[in-house]
Order: sequence, then C-alpha cells, then structure tokens
Amino acid sequence: MRQATQLEPSRRPQDMAAFLDLVDRETGAGSELPIVRAQRLLEDANKNDTAAAAQMLALAADQPGSFELYLDVITRLSVTTAREALLDNPAQTSTVAQALTLHAAAHDWPTPEEADRAMWWLLDIARLAVQEKQWALLDTAVQGMCEWDGRFDQWDPRDDIKDWMRELTGHAASIVASALRAQPNGARLLYGLADDRRVDQAIRSAVYRP
Repeated sequence: MRQATQLEPSRRPQDMAAFLDLVDRETGAGSELPIVRAQRLLEDANKNDTAAAAQMLALAADQPGSFELYLDVITRLSVTTAREALLDNPAQTSTVAQALTLHAAAHDWPTPEEADRAMWWLLDIARLAVQEKQWALLDTAVQGMCEWDGRFDQWDPRDDIKDWMRELTGHAASIVASALRAQPNGARLLYGLADDRRVDQAIRSAVYRP
C-alpha cells in the first residue's frame, strides 16, 4: 500500500505487471525474512547499487520496529554510497532516521558498538542534509544523535559531532540549535562547545550551562 500510494508517481509500480511483482515479492510464501533480505540488499547497496539501496530503505520504512534490521543493517549502509537513494525520498529517509532514534529506548539493549554506529550514521545523515539544505531531515538527524548520546554517553561519535558542529553557520546552525534545545539530555553533553569561539553563537547558546 505504501509503495502504490507514493506522492511521486515515478516511485509507484508503473504498470500492472510491476504491481503484481511487488505483491508477490512482499506476500509470497517464499518471501525472505526482512532481516535476511536487508542483509542481502546491504551488500549490493554498498557497491553503488542505487536500486538496492532504495529497496533497503523502503524495507526499513516498512519495518520500523525491527531492532536487528536497524542496528545490524541500516547503520552499516554507507550514506555516501547510498546518497542518491537517500535524497530521492527525503521523507522516507526521515522516517528511517526517526525509527532508528526510537530504538535508543527499545527494550533490546544495544551494545556500545551499536550505539556508536547509530550515532555515526545519523551524523552522516546530518552532514548530507546540510549539503542538500534538507532542513527537516537535519532536525531529525540531530535530535536522533542527541537521543542516543543522552542515553548512552558515547564519547567517540560525540567528538566527531563536535568537530562537525564547529563548521556550521547560518541557517544550518540555527536548525541544529533548535534540535539541541529539543533534546536537552544529549545537548548537555556538548557543553564544551559553549566556550568555543569557533562555534556559531546559536549552537553555543543551545548547549550553554549557567
């Protein structure tokens, strides 16, 4: 249903044969487990197969509650390699980023390595969003990073996040500042930026601890 009602006509099945192929793939008796299919698609997606990356993201959007799909597969998808697929449907990319954020509070407790991967993946999404001026996606990615860091206190990705935030100016910095204010538990861990004169004042104000 989601595929057949995409707002962009080119993303829908283009004829009855394509629709029936979609139905068979998703509901047939021989269908793979979502995690198995995602792992297979990941290998192709990270080899510059844009179609595989698009299928993988669509699968993730349809399986938001799958902890292993997100923590074992999505966070291993190269954002650089999958750039075209990620930007082709920014709303879907935001949905995937939001689902990954929700897994920070899931009952399946992530390992430190999984938490690191989640934060680094969201950071890469945030970088992409700034480059393409996808402001809603930027807000989602930054809030996701802060949610993960606020819960698990991950130093290594946080250092990379700080380095990235030092580069931000203008509207991008304002969006990030707003996202930080919405996630005070994560933002407080970035308090060192408040005294860094290289950092945009909007971001410094958002992490300032009086």
